[in-house]
Amino acid sequence: MSSLPPLVAGRYRPLRVLGKGGMGVVYVVEHVHTGEQLALKVLSAQAVGSTTAVERFKREARVPAQIKSEHVVRVTDADVAPELGALFLVMELLEGSDLDRLSDGTPRAPERVLSWFRQLARGLDKAHRMGIVHRDLKPENLFLTHREDGSDWIKILDFGIAKFVADGGAEGRATETGNVVGTPRYMAPEQATGEVSRIGPAVDVWALGMIAFRLLGGRDYWTAPTIAQLIHQIVYEPLAPPSARGVDLGPAFDAWFARSCARDPADRWPSVGEQVEALAQAVLGVEPQLAPSAIERIGVETTLAVTPGERSAPPVDAIRANATGSLAGAASAAVDVRRRGRGTPLLLGVLTVLVLGVGVWFGSRAAGPATDLARTASGPAQSPTAPIAPSEEVRTPEPSASAITEPPDAGSDAGPRPKAKPRPAGDPLQEQF
Repeated sequence: MSSLPPLVAGRYRPLRVLGKGGMGVVYVVEHVHTGEQLALKVLSAQAVGSTTAVERFKREARVPAQIKSEHVVRVTDADVAPELGALFLVMELLEGSDLDRLSDGTPRAPERVLSWFRQLARGLDKAHRMGIVHRDLKPENLFLTHREDGSDWIKILDFGIAKFVADGGAEGRATETGNVVGTPRYMAPEQATGEVSRIGPAVDVWALGMIAFRLLGGRDYWTAPTIAQLIHQIVYEPLAPPSARGVDLGPAFDAWFARSCARDPADRWPSVGEQVEALAQAVLGVEPQLAPSAIERIGVETTLAVTPGERSAPPVDAIRANATGSLAGAASAAVDVRRRGRGTPLLLGVLTVLVLGVGVWFGSRAAGPATDLARTASGPAQSPTAPIAPSEEVRTPEPSASAITEPPDAGSDAGPRPKAKPRPAGDPLQEQF
């Protein structure tokens, strides 16, 4: 613990290092007045020079506090530590395992996955109603802990690259290409092409479709060996049904997956709650519960939409909150979706952006402008309706900022699913942009 003083901000006593990443270091700390153990994340000295890194750090602190959901990690404090001259944030300390560790190579029982997803739906639909899109949903950012009675409890982590959708905002008026952020294996097409103004709640719906495939099948949907090939598959190639990828849970699941991961965001489920209840019907044959988002639409309909601007790439429709159609219809309409009239220039442009993004990130780390830490940390919280400018950097995945991992209970609910091929260590397709 030599890198930290005996006390941080006069009230947090460092106990041990919990994790390290490109953005900073996470410590287990004890509040000197209450004795509570918490997780404290300090922005690294290298990241301080990057305006983008500082904005992401601030967003990671603000967004959970705005959502105020029991299924979103709780942030309790954020400031500049006078002893360090660095930004820090404090979160609840979680004990358990992220879903990536829990599911790697092991299919999970549908009943348990549905329990997790219903909890996720409550947190995500609340965020979406506030105009907040996570945009980096993946098993590593979904943490399984437990209630006092031992039952499963899911927390959503890392809102560092969340997007605020606001009608008339800067991101809503213009199409900004070239800002590719997220994790390749879980990116929706509009995310992979860098069309920032077209990104809305539907990208989280897509990601949950891919996560469901991973949890129920014990393997990743995509098999491309490189990022370039993966992006080509996401943007151009027809989406094969899960049964053709070795995860055969029946035609209803194929149809559910087709609608969840339809290339046109308007064809996806209108809310996460409805997506999850349709999954329950598909894999368990149970009647879907009335999702919270559906209840709200009985009253005043809430529509999160982004106004498309001029586009050099073929259009991908903005989000609609009234997508309809049966599971069978989704199967025929979305399993074999092809992007017509697409050529290689768009893909080459996206790949060029990825290469340039690496240069931008390393350049900003080497010689970024100094940041007024006191001003950025103590300023008023940004309104959830105010858009936050997207970033171009490429960064390494951060550790689960508030998580103490436990050995996954791999054998407790494994279903009769095909064995998965484990991913090699350092898989570039798992890295976050």
